[in-house]
Amino acid sequence: MKRLFSMISVLLILSVTIAFAGGGKQSGQAASGDTSKQVTVDWYWVENLEEADNDLVSSEISKLTQPKINTKVQMHVFDWGSYTTKIDLMLASGEKIDLVSTTGLPFHQMVAKDYFLPLDELYANYGKEMAQYMIDYNLEGCRVNGKLYAIPTPKEAGGCYGYVIRKDYVDATGVDLSKVKTMEDMTAIWAKFKAYDPNFSIYNNASAYIDLMGFQVLGDGPGRIYKNEKAEIVNEYDHPAFQAIAKLWHEWYVAGYINKETSTPDFAHTAALRDNKIQAIGGQCKNGIEAEVSSGIGGKYEFTKVIIQPPIALTFTGYECAFAIPRTSPNPERAMMFLNLLMSNPEIHNLANFGIEGRNYITLPDGRIDFPKGVDAANLTYIPNAVWENGNAFISKWWNTYPVDHVARLRAYNATVQPSVALGFSFDADPVKAEIGACANVTNEFKQAILSGAQPLENYLSRMQQQYKAAGIDRVIAEKQKQLRAWLAAKK
Repeated sequence: MKRLFSMISVLLILSVTIAFAGGGKQSGQAASGDTSKQVTVDWYWVENLEEADNDLVSSEISKLTQPKINTKVQMHVFDWGSYTTKIDLMLASGEKIDLVSTTGLPFHQMVAKDYFLPLDELYANYGKEMAQYMIDYNLEGCRVNGKLYAIPTPKEAGGCYGYVIRKDYVDATGVDLSKVKTMEDMTAIWAKFKAYDPNFSIYNNASAYIDLMGFQVLGDGPGRIYKNEKAEIVNEYDHPAFQAIAKLWHEWYVAGYINKETSTPDFAHTAALRDNKIQAIGGQCKNGIEAEVSSGIGGKYEFTKVIIQPPIALTFTGYECAFAIPRTSPNPERAMMFLNLLMSNPEIHNLANFGIEGRNYITLPDGRIDFPKGVDAANLTYIPNAVWENGNAFISKWWNTYPVDHVARLRAYNATVQPSVALGFSFDADPVKAEIGACANVTNEFKQAILSGAQPLENYLSRMQQQYKAAGIDRVIAEKQKQLRAWLAAKK
């Protein structure tokens, strides 16, 4: 009997050791793909709020996925303010998440923490149908040290920056936006709009104001590449272009072009746009952004855009809107199977992104969609408006605020995208994580003054630069440059 107990003890120890060594499914190795057992995929993503019909739509998705892969799907939505913190806590504590949107998450930090499974084999085995839609630039952006840790949503291949502007202002004043080439060129445009409507004002998006100046994001913390000119890290806050544009934005603020309320961190720009408090937003100007902004405010106004920073494919472009499978998923194969359906099956895709036809939307004769009779932005029960986060733009339905040939325009736009000189580079922030945290505090202190132009640059530039130096910005930039040079050398 003692011998039997000893053998059992040894077997238990071995099984635990193997499990913690990554010998089970959580190692990321694709298993047989057996779907005989029904499972539920818990899918987490971020939006302004959880839609009223969230559970109903989850149930309808499950009716389609059960016959195909014997899998139910439950969507879980957290708001922007809590998403990163909640997901980090869940993953750290080992809670079950089968599929998670990387939007808003510190992707490389979470990869470094070993939160996500490498997906190369799972993608090769169970992602064949969605593979035809994938964009190579974006897939490259989801790799870390050569391994694939997320699957990007098929959409635009790169981002560009400029201003999304109310179309009625452009039509009423007759301005020619095609002549705009620089930030300075916008001054005359704003002046004409202000003369037409004294209440006219704009907002520079807090999440994109540095990109709007021409600086490429390159992982966590400060230190960016300017204008895709060369693979050299610069201190964006000490760069002549930053200082010139910050001065210009102060001039705009004094002239009344930038809305005075944007100097506060809790400024709600979507509501302000809907309520006619602002008429233009500076930030992302990707293909279709005009219709996306219009849809986000219930189609109340039409928009056009002017591009100042041309489209570039960044590493960030890939992982900013992608799906990861956490190690806490007991069913990574099934999670990849569902993702494959979401990205390749129009019925499942459109159900997840737009809800139930007849209840949440109707299809028009030209194939675009609209609200059902009696439904508007005020009483909608499902409108995540997040194809950019959760969808495949090439198989998606589109609201009637988009042009009929939207997908053709998207393909044409993608053909103009140029790769970043650092595409595929991923910055390991761990050696300078304390300095990055300290720099983030400095950024939070000064960013509203910068993007709103509420203060003249000379009032804060010296103080801001001193605080960044004290926080360790030079060490962050030196570490980024060292890693970038090593990455470039390894590519030769």
